Amino acid sequence: MERVKIMIKSPLTDVTYPAYEGNFTYGRSGRKIECITIHHMAGVLTAKQCGKIFQTPGRCGSSHYGIGKDGEIACYVGEENTAWTNSNWDSNCKSITIETSNSEYGGKWKVSDYVLNELIKLVADIGKRNNLGLLVKGKNVTWHSMFAKTNCPGEYLLSKMDYIINEANKINNSNIKGLKYKIGDNVKINKVYVSSESLNPLTPLVNKGTITKIIEKARNPYLLNNGNIGWINDSCIVNEIKNIKTITNCYYLNLRKKPEFGNNIYSVVQSGTKVEYLGLEKGWAKIKYNNQILYCGINYLK
Repeated sequence: MERVKIMIKSPLTDVTYPAYEGNFTYGRSGRKIECITIHHMAGVLTAKQCGKIFQTPGRCGSSHYGIGKDGEIACYVGEENTAWTNSNWDSNCKSITIETSNSEYGGKWKVSDYVLNELIKLVADIGKRNNLGLLVKGKNVTWHSMFAKTNCPGEYLLSKMDYIINEANKINNSNIKGLKYKIGDNVKINKVYVSSESLNPLTPLVNKGTITKIIEKARNPYLLNNGNIGWINDSCIVNEIKNIKTITNCYYLNLRKKPEFGNNIYSVVQSGTKVEYLGLEKGWAKIKYNNQILYCGINYLK
């Protein structure tokens, strides 16, 4: 009997170049999709050129997606199947993998800004469609060298990992309409539910946590990770918990009005100053100080 070929793929896919059947495995050995793994092509390639590699019999390798040097997104293996990308069977079974074209050979294996932005959009889409919730570095967003002795995905993409994840989370949060809170918010609660549609509230064992997933039209839309995972709604939330950090590793620190160097210093503060940490933006720590949104180096916060 002929195998049914479904090929689930992102709506962002521009073209499809199916991998040779001997270079991937149908199904996921009973596993669920739990993470996204980022790779680089170690070359300046189009999506089609990368796809031809996976169409070669005996290659024994493949990827779910590839982003070419011009930003074209190709699907090589459907998300319902196991691509042979991560050099680790357990990781392959639970990952959706992305090959990313470089813009130059060697060195840090740089990636163009346009390709990087396409990668961010694809990561956000995969995370949202597969209900991965808050994207977290090293947990549900991973990279090849976590599982094998390799330089992939290159020094440049590794340096951009926090930025990729932060921007992808911002995309997914911006798509949530009509809800007061978003993925990643730290909140204090007074009750919890066992499911997103449960009617019977329970007294939580821990009264604070982080929102890690949202079902937009559910009765209790927010999934809270507080050590004992449960579902909550707006009425469960007492107040948001501010993420207060201390400036350290310096005597004085410049707080800037923009996430960049230049003549945009708002204030200079001493080590030990308390600020509210709001997240990363363009690799800078976004903070609140004196009711102003400002920026500083992330390494100076503890």
